[in-house]
Amino acid sequence: MAIWQRTIYIDIGSKNFDVNDVIPLLDSRFKRDWMVESGQCWGDPERNDIFVSWDKETNSITDDIRVRIDLRNLEVEFIQKVIDLTVELGLKLKVIRTDFFEPALPEIFRVLKDSNAHKFTKDTRKFLDDFEKGIIHPE
Repeated sequence: MAIWQRTIYIDIGSKNFDVNDVIPLLDSRFKRDWMVESGQCWGDPERNDIFVSWDKETNSITDDIRVRIDLRNLEVEFIQKVIDLTVELGLKLKVIRTDFFEPALPEIFRVLKDSNAHKFTKDTRKFLDDFEKGIIHPE
């Protein structure tokens, strides 16, 4: 993850999703990028992307869906697609894997504004000075 990106998660909780049911939903919204044996990335890893991993034997999604958002140039269309996907799947969004929030633009903007990525893109020198002083901590 780059310093200018904020990571949020689509929480799958205890739900059991077959990756073959979720891939078409992602393909309809985002462009595929890199892939590993049991994981697929959509979007642009340097900007905005979504990553899904699954168990290669059962095809079950094994972890929360990771979403990275580029705060250098917010793409509201990408964020709205993430919200729509989250709502369609009946799931919730969260940060740091524990802090849940509603899948809505105002809430995502609040989370982004409170992030280190926002502080970095707003004033890089101040961010670095505050980080060195211990005022800002890694997320």
